[in-house]
Amino acid sequence: MPLTDVQVKNLKAKENAYKQSDKDGLYIHVSKTGHKSWRRDYRFNGKRQTITIGVYPILSLKEARLKNSELTALLHNKVDPKESKEKAKPKPTFKDVALEFMDKQLKGKKWTPGTFEKNSQKMEKNLFPFVSNKPIGDISPLEFLEALQPMEDRGVHATVKKVRGIAVQIFDYAILKGLCTTNPARGIAKALTPHKEHHYKTLTDTRDIAKLMQAINGYKGDFKTVVLLKLAPLTLTRPTELRSAKWDEFNFSAKEWRIPASKMKSRREHIVPLSKQALKLLQELQLVSGHREYLFFSNTAKTGFLSENTASKALHSLGFKGKMTVHGFRGMTSTRLNEMGWPSDVIERQLSHLEGNKTRAAYNHAEYLDQRREMMQEWADELDRITAREE
Repeated sequence: MPLTDVQVKNLKAKENAYKQSDKDGLYIHVSKTGHKSWRRDYRFNGKRQTITIGVYPILSLKEARLKNSELTALLHNKVDPKESKEKAKPKPTFKDVALEFMDKQLKGKKWTPGTFEKNSQKMEKNLFPFVSNKPIGDISPLEFLEALQPMEDRGVHATVKKVRGIAVQIFDYAILKGLCTTNPARGIAKALTPHKEHHYKTLTDTRDIAKLMQAINGYKGDFKTVVLLKLAPLTLTRPTELRSAKWDEFNFSAKEWRIPASKMKSRREHIVPLSKQALKLLQELQLVSGHREYLFFSNTAKTGFLSENTASKALHSLGFKGKMTVHGFRGMTSTRLNEMGWPSDVIERQLSHLEGNKTRAAYNHAEYLDQRREMMQEWADELDRITAREE
């Protein structure tokens, strides 16, 4: 006897999984937990096969019978329903593969959380709107070039170069997975505008530095953002390293911040000596975010910490758009330290720049630590003097 809607609804879980037949080979399978799924057994090329048609109640009895009729028609035409089902699956889109690839880079620690965040934002803003829903195996070099054109038109050639570089890796990954046979992101560089390297906007004149620090001191926005901007010149770290700082990386007794190798561009642990001024700011911030994992936590950002744009927008609102960037604090501080007479090797080590000489690069992360402690305290005192003197 064929099943009725009421019978299907009333089927309950038992000690062992069981099935209840309907008609034309269709039956409903009930697991030990009560999960119900529509199935069909059949033979193809002499082999017994089972195919799951759908899950109840998402697929009703009536809908399951219609699907089963389609399977019967396929069998009648000597087509394996499983192969047909596989061919009917939607092809992975560029966005599907891109998200999978980027997630693997983060989990495999090939990218730092900051790199993952930056690259994800670049793809979401600049490339996904044009090729996200396109099956990755169907994208031609011309189509990919056209997707880059809006960036070319805006003149953001550095972003074009970065986005294309990420896309090259994504297509290579797709080739390895058998999702496409060629890489349309390769071989198109000649059709793009050459990118000229530029330096981050920064300030080096003491009068300009004074105005900047005074403006930050008077900023009425989020307290965490104020502290972030004040700590930037006191730590000399990259913006992402600072934004993603965690409380368990700090040792107030030792007056230092140890950044794990996994978060560093150099892939080496980096020690940041903390001046009295930096420690005071951290103690104030601890009252706000000491109960959280990140110093600069965010309840909205996927990363859990403040986004790159937060501090940039603050600088813009203070009147420094086109004059200063968050990354520019590194250039500002290193310039001043050089003018103060500090050895370039000590400054470069504090900047955590990669050493070109392999023997020197092998030195441990504490290289010049005593000198760097003295340097960072002298710089913090100098920054206070500059700010106060020009008011």
